[in-house]
Amino acid sequence: MVSRTSENSALLVEKNTDILKVLKPCFLHHEIHLVYTNNITDIPVSISSKYSLLILDITLLNSINKEYFKKVREQNLFLPIIAIGPNNISDAINAFNIGISLYHSKPICCELLKAQIGQLTSFFNRKVIFEVGNMIIDLASKSFFVKNKKILLTYQEFHLLALLMSAKGHIVSRDYISKYFAGKHEEISYSAVDTLVSRIRSKLKSHIKEPLIQTVYKVGYRINAGYFKNLHIEKSQL
Repeated sequence: MVSRTSENSALLVEKNTDILKVLKPCFLHHEIHLVYTNNITDIPVSISSKYSLLILDITLLNSINKEYFKKVREQNLFLPIIAIGPNNISDAINAFNIGISLYHSKPICCELLKAQIGQLTSFFNRKVIFEVGNMIIDLASKSFFVKNKKILLTYQEFHLLALLMSAKGHIVSRDYISKYFAGKHEEISYSAVDTLVSRIRSKLKSHIKEPLIQTVYKVGYRINAGYFKNLHIEKSQL
């Protein structure tokens, strides 16, 4: 089981407890509390609300665990993830293909890992800003602007809009949206999802010409692909 987390925590998923002893000093350098589990499925689906970093043994990703990991990555797009594995090009490439941020080859080099952790957490802790045409969504400040005018959104409205933006035009099902909020606040019904979308549309109606959110009948929602022609994602410096 995963133990209690601290304010700045990393989750290590590893079956070899000796690795934990090797890794702890590497994380102390960054004042990151290391939490340990030995099971991929112990990773919270909404892990970014609890941990600032995920580190895992790549050999644990069998076919079943890999599918679970993909769901975790889809819901935590900006979470830094480090995989530790054999000094093997094929393993490293496969890791990057499923969303790993950084691959550290065994044997573990603590000094190198310290530098990698510092660079990775620094990069992903920058402010993330989506610019889509004349719209700006600032994930750090939870702010949304159209033509430099701030649009006031509720907690759930903002997180739904951020989720759809992160999907970059792909369809997000109502089922996925409902489960997404189970990690953020509380799970919401399909009708509540529809109501959130309706409220966002109402608030944007007088500010944009084309609808921002499109309905995919009996499936879910997506951002109008036309708005992504001028997509720019900025991760500002610390």
